[in-house]
Amino acid sequence: MAASGGVTSSVPRVLTLWCPEWPVRAVAPIDGPLIVFDQHRVVAACTIAREAGVRTGDRKRVALRTCPNATVVPRDYVAEVQSFERVVSAVADIIPLVELLEPGSLCLDMRGPTRYFGGEHFVVDHVRSVVATQLGEEIPIGIGVADGRAASAIAARRSGVTGHQVIVEPGRTAAAFTTMSLRWFHAIGEMSIDLVELFERLGINTVGDLAALDERDVLGRFGLPGVRAYRVATGADERPLSSITPSQLPERERRFDEPLLTVTPVVFTARELASELVHELSIEGLVCTRMTVTAETEHSERSERHWYRSEGFTAAAIVDRVRWQLDSWVNEPSSVSAGVIVIRISITSVRPDDGVQHGFWGGA
Repeated sequence: MAASGGVTSSVPRVLTLWCPEWPVRAVAPIDGPLIVFDQHRVVAACTIAREAGVRTGDRKRVALRTCPNATVVPRDYVAEVQSFERVVSAVADIIPLVELLEPGSLCLDMRGPTRYFGGEHFVVDHVRSVVATQLGEEIPIGIGVADGRAASAIAARRSGVTGHQVIVEPGRTAAAFTTMSLRWFHAIGEMSIDLVELFERLGINTVGDLAALDERDVLGRFGLPGVRAYRVATGADERPLSSITPSQLPERERRFDEPLLTVTPVVFTARELASELVHELSIEGLVCTRMTVTAETEHSERSERHWYRSEGFTAAAIVDRVRWQLDSWVNEPSSVSAGVIVIRISITSVRPDDGVQHGFWGGA
């Protein structure tokens, strides 16, 4: 599916990169089938285990019954972030403001890159090239471009399955995904499994089924979570910042009198900052969906990453990202030569808090 240059829309064009089974890629090579678990459920598996019938979400005992000779390992987020860092850095070298979604997945706004490289296909080609340089041509990746974050994420998943880039024409989201199961929305963190199953009990099984409804009816029956899913299904995924402008969004920074030589005390401080930020937003009925985490050392070395989470960051989720980022940074050879003197967490995007946690990626 190719992009058309003649259509304008207020919905941002987004590119998403997805590396299938990234938790497996982050594990040291072993002989035989491999399955990665988080909270006693499958989050990733090697090709052999998948072919044997292991599915994401299977309980450990079910997966081992399906593939009894598999090696099972717990998920290691720090290892995943550290192994993905070279991909993030390589993409950021050619396209600034890359946003991390989760280890193995990132996204970026296409407006600037499309103008710079001369079109969406050229941006995709450049991203694919730099990623292949880091991972090797044999590692499968998915790259999708579409209107809005969610449609782009689904396009990337489809690309990862088919092996071909997926570029959905502007304004064609509903048509492109009309026959796809709503369970894709759960897979990318846009809908809780409870809401998916409720839709299914009512005979609403596909993106097209949901898009055919009236938005007011969806709001009345399913509330804000249903409306957000409806807007994704209809291609209206604008993700506005409510009435908040970036200059009004909160930020917390802590400068240390003495440089901190280990990650643990920095993360401890980040926990305090995260709690303050989440509390401040909760008073206004808001939740953070995008943030920037910055750390600086006494020698002016700097780690800065942009993180996005559609269902919103709890304080614990913010702290997790800080820990992953710092552990990856300090373990990278020659990246840090002094102690950390500044940690900063900046909220860059929010949405109304509907009180729903979607349980994506093991709840991290």
